[in-house]
Parts: sequence; C-alpha cells; structure tokens
Amino acid sequence: MQIIVDSHPFHVASIPKKCYNRGMRKKISISKHDKLWAKIVRERDGECRFCGSRNNLNAHHIFGRSRSATRYVITNGISLCANHHTFSPEFSAHRTEEGFRKWVKKLLGREYLKLEKLSEKYQSREAAVKEFIATVALPLL
Repeated sequence: MQIIVDSHPFHVASIPKKCYNRGMRKKISISKHDKLWAKIVRERDGECRFCGSRNNLNAHHIFGRSRSATRYVITNGISLCANHHTFSPEFSAHRTEEGFRKWVKKLLGREYLKLEKLSEKYQSREAAVKEFIATVALPLL
C-alpha cells in the first residue's frame, strides 16, 4: 500500500507508527493551487532550510492549511526534506512541533509575527485562491 504526500509516494510501512496513531494516514485533498504553491516554495528555497539537503523536498505550511488567509501565501511556506518535515523524532515539523515552532520563529524573526497575525484573520478559501492566482500571475506579465 502507498500514500502520496506532496507528489512523493511513501510505503505505509515507512511512516512512523506515532503518525498512524495520531490519524496522519488519512487522505488529504490537495488542489492544483496547493500543488502550485508547494512547487513555488520548493523552487524558491531549493534545499531543506534546516539541513541543506536537496533530496525529497516537501513544502511545509508554517501556519496550517486550515488557515485560509495564509494557506497560499508563499512566505508561509518553508522547504524541508522528508526527514525534517515528517519523519525525524529529533526534529521535524510534525513530530517535534514545539521545537520546530521555536526554530522557525527564530529563523523568520519579524516575518513570523506578521504571518501569525495574518493567519488569524478570516478569509474564505475562494478569496484566498483568487488572491494567490493574482499574486502568481503578476510576475508572468
């Protein structure tokens, strides 16, 4: 059995049992806008911002996808290798959330506080998508 996470197939056996027990083995709906956002974030960074690896990069939302106001904001994304995104028990965005939050807050400084404030505002998903499309289209003009 395989699941697809950010276009990368992982065998279920390679996902830590802790993740399975927390319900992380559920199907996640990823739209074409989510895929484009992730691609832009990975291309911008080019490497894991924690260790510098260029292999198996994932785009991680600093403030979760459920917060529509920052869901498609490029600066709300950070590239992490699969290990530091999900798998490492020592440091990963999903397994050591408090340590990750402290690290990213120090890395981003004031930008973190701006994103946090923006993430707390309500914005419909439709409005967030329209804003994202407008932002992404501007450099193409």
